[in-house]
Amino acid sequence: MEKVLQNSIAKLSVEQKRELALNTKSPQTLALLAKDKDARVRVAYNPNTPKKTLEKLAEDTDPRVRTGVAGNHSTPKKTLKKLAEDPNPDVRAGVAWNPNTPKKTFKELAEDTDWRVRTGVAGNHSTPKKTLKELAEDPNPDVRDNVAGNPSTPKEILKKLAEDPNPRVRAWVAVNLNTPRKTLEKLAEDTDLDVRSVVARNPNTPKKTLEKLAEDKDWLVKEAVAENSSTPKKTLEKLAKEAEDADDNRVKKAVARNPNTPKKTLERLAKDNEIWPVREAVAENSSTPKKTLEKLAKDKVPEVRDAAVKTLIHQKGLEGLLRS
Repeated sequence: MEKVLQNSIAKLSVEQKRELALNTKSPQTLALLAKDKDARVRVAYNPNTPKKTLEKLAEDTDPRVRTGVAGNHSTPKKTLKKLAEDPNPDVRAGVAWNPNTPKKTFKELAEDTDWRVRTGVAGNHSTPKKTLKELAEDPNPDVRDNVAGNPSTPKEILKKLAEDPNPRVRAWVAVNLNTPRKTLEKLAEDTDLDVRSVVARNPNTPKKTLEKLAEDKDWLVKEAVAENSSTPKKTLEKLAKEAEDADDNRVKKAVARNPNTPKKTLERLAKDNEIWPVREAVAENSSTPKKTLEKLAKDKVPEVRDAAVKTLIHQKGLEGLLRS
């Protein structure tokens, strides 16, 4: 049986064997592929790879293979601990990103000389809070970026990173769903455009803050507010009117997509004869009234018609489920 399987695998091209190595659930197949002469096939990313096979591949001469083992969620902790001392930084980085890496190992990797390894530790959800606190002061902004965006990072550290001199770090704090509302309010007044835009997209941003951001001088921020599912209806209506007066199509499209946009506003945007993508956005919105969708289903632009039909089908499907 093994010879038959071996012969079948031998007939495959390298690309086919790589595809098989990534997707098969057969331990026997994975064990055979682990002995392939081409390192690209031996790369052990498949979580179904037997632990014994992973332990052997962890000693492979090719760093690409060891990196695959380091990133595999099925790799035993003892093996990960050993790979954490690998001379190749890519391998150590793989261990740093692995959520099953032992806590003590995280602490050791957080002191690695290669910033890519420290970045992995900083972005790992399993990294201990004490280690994240230390990395929040790392001289490399890429490392601090990952700490700022990590959902496991304590709120007190996020508050501190919100004052980071690098705007990219502050932007990642604004992305984090665990960032305190008061911190988001403060970041909403940031001098950096990207930071304010990210705050405007965060669903946890207070409504009053979103209302203020809707008055931002830059359209990128206004567009972000218009996309936010937490933005109040009155604010969305106001943004739509301002966008129509200023002929700001990006903001109009963002409002048209928002499920919280008032029906009357959606009906008005559906009549935008100049920019069909605005009508398409209305047609894609599940909150758009049935009558409006039926009109859009007869639109002269095929993209608009198709979107309206799909939304109508979706609405009818939901109605059927509610009735049953």
